[in-house]
Amino acid sequence: GERRGTFPMLSARRWVPLLLALQVLGDSPDAPSSTDKVLQAVGSEEGDSEDSADVAFAAAAAAAAAAEAAGGATDASTAAVDADESSSSPNWVEELTPSSFTSLLTRRCKAPVAVMFYGGREMSAEEEASERKIMDEFAAAAAELEEMSCFGVVDCWAWGTFCEESNIVATPFVMLYARPPSLAPEVYYGAMEKGAILSAVVSLVSASGRGVTTVTAENVKEFLFSPLRPLKVLLFTSRKAVPLLLEALSADKELWPHVKFGMARHTDTTLTSMYKISEVPNIFLQDVNNITQYENYTGSKWSFGTIRDWLRQRVRERLSGGGPKESSTSAEDDAAATLAASIETGTSIVALRPTSVYTKPGSWDVIRLIGAGEWVVARGPPVSALGFDMVPIKPEGAVELRPFGLKKDVPPYQRLAYGTVGCPDGLQIETAEECEAAISALGFVAKPAWISNFPGLPSYCSVREKAGKDSKERMHFNSAKGGAGREDLAPVCRTPPDAASA
Repeated sequence: GERRGTFPMLSARRWVPLLLALQVLGDSPDAPSSTDKVLQAVGSEEGDSEDSADVAFAAAAAAAAAAEAAGGATDASTAAVDADESSSSPNWVEELTPSSFTSLLTRRCKAPVAVMFYGGREMSAEEEASERKIMDEFAAAAAELEEMSCFGVVDCWAWGTFCEESNIVATPFVMLYARPPSLAPEVYYGAMEKGAILSAVVSLVSASGRGVTTVTAENVKEFLFSPLRPLKVLLFTSRKAVPLLLEALSADKELWPHVKFGMARHTDTTLTSMYKISEVPNIFLQDVNNITQYENYTGSKWSFGTIRDWLRQRVRERLSGGGPKESSTSAEDDAAATLAASIETGTSIVALRPTSVYTKPGSWDVIRLIGAGEWVVARGPPVSALGFDMVPIKPEGAVELRPFGLKKDVPPYQRLAYGTVGCPDGLQIETAEECEAAISALGFVAKPAWISNFPGLPSYCSVREKAGKDSKERMHFNSAKGGAGREDLAPVCRTPPDAASA
């Protein structure tokens, strides 16, 4: 129990502490359920270098087992911790014992782990102040990451033999462990400052991610309708790189087999218009089996833990056969029935949320996606197909009824089919200002705009929903008379007065 200045490096080779761990952990209440877990935790890499990080972990596992078998601290005379030190430990940094050290790494934590060993040597007042500052920096890094990783500290005064047998030769000393089940140990050699520690742990969190798709207007259909991992999470953000929170969510063991993660930039006006995004960050959950329904995260706390718990609950509901919770009530059913009874040929209906246009009733082949606020004109009354009420629309396709509401007033503008030469006489939009307003009213993106005089494309107002790599303009206003149709442009026109009865 005598305090020592530093801890000597052990001369035992790798397999000695490993065999000790295998022998003792089997009888420990906090032990892994099989010796395979211990082997997995230490790693199967060959080599016996006594200075390697895996020796440190193997020795730590053995020391933890021995300490627990003995029924308490290895240095009983130094087990008490000063009250002012224990009270200063933040709740996001766990004070570890030999037993809890092993269980944290092998069972309890499903994320990367950072462990700081401190104390255990005589220090001057200046050294004690420096160590306390380093521990504050470590705690600050832990607070920044919240539940995206696990942080712990081991007091080498209280657990001197454990630290000695773990090959801790100087304190403070930090070890990093990759995401389970690999638990690849790594000695931290960086600066003992919040930023440097945070950077090292963040790299482990990012490396553990299962992949996040960058979603754009060009690939959103592929992202949403991919059958692999049926639940889709889409985060709108102002960041250029994938946010760490999303990387950590994609690594969650309970989520990643069922959830495909994507991020979209707030500058993608097509997607922000489709989802009615007014501020970021904003996160949505959709199910590939009912893509017209989506749920927006509305929790008051925007953190990894709260969003993870929300998603886990939705996954469990889906696995139990309930799917994502929908807010369908008898009142909504009555509203849908009323809407269906009101729709006939020529009725205009407006999308209340992003939804899809399918090739025909009973088919789930998607022609295009339409945003909230965009309207369509019915080609006939609703029909029932595969248990859904579907509305055939002009000029082609069909939509599911429920995402729509009745648009009582005749929409002032309409978009014609791609390749059409131009608007009928009397329905042309003759100024660029009205053209931009009309395109926006239809739920499309107007900017960037092309405004000029050219005979090779439709006269007056037209729009291109999908911009190309070399042709980024969406709104086109052509003052040339007698223009020509082009397959990538759709004329935008005023609606005829008799549209409601057409």
